[in-house]
Amino acid sequence: EPHSCAALRAAIHTVTGLDIPHEYPHDYYPVFGFSVHSCLEYYKERFGKDWDVEAILEKVVEEKEAEYQRLAKGRLQTFPGFAEFLARARDAGCSFGIGSSGAMSKILFNLEEAGILGEFEREMVVSATSVARGKPFPDVYLEVMRRMGAE
Repeated sequence: EPHSCAALRAAIHTVTGLDIPHEYPHDYYPVFGFSVHSCLEYYKERFGKDWDVEAILEKVVEEKEAEYQRLAKGRLQTFPGFAEFLARARDAGCSFGIGSSGAMSKILFNLEEAGILGEFEREMVVSATSVARGKPFPDVYLEVMRRMGAE
């Protein structure tokens, strides 16, 4: 999504001084869905930087989240009919969860801004920060499935 990509660019630039390529969406294809940690590893390798990713990670995450919330506030919505679909699925006895590479604060912000936070049980919302490996590994989705009781 454009807000997340713009926030990532701003955060990396603020913390490291590197202005990553930023033609949306083309320049972001290699990192779509990645955690901030995985994005930093990607850009470190791509541009031959000697960053200590662990040392800068927290600051980049803080900067990205603040910029993202500034850019996205009041601008997020679900696809038409999605809220109704969730309500009907719940009424029919379906269970569902969310797995995301975003930080939990971002996931909850997005759900709140879109007006659907109340549709999800908190324990069924999983951030990649809660699993050993983020995307492109499937760990976050496997954890959602485990919490839902899938075998």
